[in-house]
Order: sequence, then C-alpha cells, then structure tokens
Amino acid sequence: MAYNENFTTFYIVLCLFFFTRQQPLLAALTLSVSMSIKGGTVIILPALLGCVHYSHGTITLLKSVLIIISVQVIVALPFIYDPVARLLGFKMGA
Repeated sequence: MAYNENFTTFYIVLCLFFFTRQQPLLAALTLSVSMSIKGGTVIILPALLGCVHYSHGTITLLKSVLIIISVQVIVALPFIYDPVARLLGFKMGA
C-alpha cells in the first residue's frame, strides 16, 4: 500500500460519515481533499453528487460542485499561477 492511500481512504470515510450525518457540503469538501491527494477518488464523485441531488436538492448540489471546484483550484493555484508560487516560496523557472 502506498503512503498516500491511507490519507485518501481516511478522507473518503470522513466524506461518507458527513454524508450519513446529513452534511453534504462537508462531505463534498472532504471528497475534494481526497481527490487532491489521489485521482482515483473521481470514481466516487458521480455517486456522491447523485445522492446529494436526490436527498438534498439542486441548490445543495450546485453548492457541492462549487466547493469541489474551488478546493481543486486552490490546491492547483501554486502550480498554475507564478505570483502565488513565489508567495509560497516556490522557485519558478531556471
């Protein structure tokens, strides 16, 4: 087992915990964190979003999608935007 699969599994279980406690926005947040660790979590995404839409409605579904996209953009920001990378201390270029 690779070192990051433990963290991915932890966030997936946390996502399921929040979803069973009727907190779909926290479930979306933890699933997005899990997706940022390992891409295999994308397989769970349609099932979670379908359950959110079925049990909580369209507005909550759109909020969940917005949370997932926002977390992914925030995680990717140092790699796609140079000033953020410099602010965080990454050296870009040669």
